[in-house]
Amino acid sequence: MLDKELMKMISSVSRRDRHEHHEHSLIHPLFRIGTAFLCILLCALSRNAVFTCIVLIAEICELSLLKAATIKRILSAVFPAVLFAFLIMLPAVFLSSPASALTISMKAAASITLLALINAETDWKEITACLAMMHVPGIVIFIMDSTINFLVLLSHFANQMLEAIQVRAVGRSSWKESQIGGVLGTVYLKSQKMADAAGEAMICRGFAGEYQIYEHRILHWLDWIYLSVPSAAAVLFILLEKL
Repeated sequence: MLDKELMKMISSVSRRDRHEHHEHSLIHPLFRIGTAFLCILLCALSRNAVFTCIVLIAEICELSLLKAATIKRILSAVFPAVLFAFLIMLPAVFLSSPASALTISMKAAASITLLALINAETDWKEITACLAMMHVPGIVIFIMDSTINFLVLLSHFANQMLEAIQVRAVGRSSWKESQIGGVLGTVYLKSQKMADAAGEAMICRGFAGEYQIYEHRILHWLDWIYLSVPSAAAVLFILLEKL
């Protein structure tokens, strides 16, 4: 049973890069990422639910413009997280503070939906380029980039090993005869070899710890219109907090 659950989890990670298709957006990714983080910060700082409701309405309008498969993928990631947040705040409902449980669940829904929209509309290389333009240290970008890439590659490797073990297994085996330890040990050794090979390749190619941006995107006229969104969100937040 444990082998099957582990195989399902690894298979879902290994299939992620094959089934995920990013929606093309005309807005510059730097503006979208900056606006998303600003809205997440303002939702966290808001003391009433009105601003969070407005953000949720805007997200629903943006979701309605996407394809059905993309909407399904986003909602499948948002619902479990929002349900978990509501269950964590469920005791507050019985302690004479039901509004706080609903408000925090709405804030979680708004924040996770924003991140899911960014993930659906932005490629990973565009995200790393935006982080470089925001002067994020190269070591931070390198750790994030390497973690994501190696996680997918190692999940492919582990998935192939688990499938091979499952094909060769006859009947049911107890947890004492499980091959999980051997799979994890082999994956660990494989990760060390891949890390050494990646380090040697980076040295040969003269990687100095800085991410270079080779594709400079020209600003569209929609980008200048989109710049009014964070300003309007900040003004709306200030006005609602004064009420």
